[in-house]
Amino acid sequence: MATPNPARLPHIHLLSMYRRLDGAFDDAISCAFAPGDDYHALTRATQEVLYRRWRGFAPPGTCTVVRIPDEFHPRSNNQWDTKYVALCPTMRVPMDVRWDREVVYECIWSLLCAVDNHNRDVREGRAAEGETEITSLLMTPLATGCGLVSYERWAAQSVLALKHYVEACENPSEWSSLGWGTILSRGAEIDKTVDSETMSS
Repeated sequence: MATPNPARLPHIHLLSMYRRLDGAFDDAISCAFAPGDDYHALTRATQEVLYRRWRGFAPPGTCTVVRIPDEFHPRSNNQWDTKYVALCPTMRVPMDVRWDREVVYECIWSLLCAVDNHNRDVREGRAAEGETEITSLLMTPLATGCGLVSYERWAAQSVLALKHYVEACENPSEWSSLGWGTILSRGAEIDKTVDSETMSS
């Protein structure tokens, strides 16, 4: 396996849908990528993008790729030369989201779509000047902190979303015209990631 290129290493972080980057892992993100003399600069930059895309409120399960402003780099601790942050909210505000049975699967699927679409735009010349392909990801376990989702559910849904996404990419004729049998079969696979957790508890 090739060593990930840290120059194209987006970070996935997930505290709220309003993109306050000032708590828990998000605090580390701001400390690393915001200018040292303006801790809230990255929060403002991401909220500006989210307002354009979502009117400021990104629903759980979505993903928005945000480019870190180039002018931040000389003034930040971004030793990896990271270019992008991928915002994948799992909750509106910090709360227990175990009731949201598929939110991890939905976030991973949305992340894969967002990165895939971003890279396609770069390759086909539709991206803004200076945009580069994303070739590696750094991701923390989604919703496992204050969201109280188990590591087992996070891992199972992440792997399943990856599996389904690969299938979708390799079988466009099937996935572009899904019938009820396939839809229900995929849904049953997702249900098992929660049902097995319930049975073992």
